[in-house]
Amino acid sequence: LGVSDQRLDALVSAARAAGSAGAKLTGGGQGGCIIALADDAEHAEELGRALRGAGAPRTWTTTVPAS
Repeated sequence: LGVSDQRLDALVSAARAAGSAGAKLTGGGQGGCIIALADDAEHAEELGRALRGAGAPRTWTTTVPAS
């Protein structure tokens, strides 16, 4: 589809290397946004550090309650 680029691919790879439960680009592409899933808050912080280390200018963490 041509909506990704090397920067987004590198961030997805960094999230996966840091043990993300899943990671992919989100949105319409070319916007520089990915989503990465973690098992808990501590791992989410680790993912954020890994993503910032890979060049992500900002990261956000949110919790989705179990149903």
